[in-house]
Amino acid sequence: QVAAILVITRGAVNATPRVASNRCLALALRRYVARPMPSPRIPIFRRERVLEAKHIDQLGHVNNLAWIRLTLELAEAHSVALGFGYEALRALGCVWVVRHQDLHYERSAFLGERIRETTWVSELRGARCLRHTRLRSEAGELLFAANTEWAFVDVAKLRARRTPAELRAAFDLVSLEAGDAAERGA
Repeated sequence: QVAAILVITRGAVNATPRVASNRCLALALRRYVARPMPSPRIPIFRRERVLEAKHIDQLGHVNNLAWIRLTLELAEAHSVALGFGYEALRALGCVWVVRHQDLHYERSAFLGERIRETTWVSELRGARCLRHTRLRSEAGELLFAANTEWAFVDVAKLRARRTPAELRAAFDLVSLEAGDAAERGA
């Protein structure tokens, strides 16, 4: 089975489509090979959300597990924004797994409350990533803070694996102190 590919000469106004020969096709493909776009630079990732019923427990405030889920969703959103979402990681044969997490519950939050979410990475070496998350009220009051150590794990071997250079290059590292200062000033 042979597929015919139509080639139109670039810039020709009245170009006549023609069936490309294998040689012509090879030259065209070599010339117009898709190149990966450089990832955007997002050292500190920010977004806002309104707390929904799914975040609230029987006591009428955000459930402790919901804070953790929000932290994980925010980390994923930052990675997706840099071009390393779940599918891209699976293509590398790896995923991020939480190894250790320090959680600080500062104040309750309630249904319908708007919160500011901020996350950044301060360390990324070997198979280890240290990520910080701060969740604040709309007025800027700290509600929840997390410092999470992630391990980059090979899915087939279920063992830690060194992060590839292209992944390390996508993340601009921000120290804990600089991230906290920038996050408070946002």
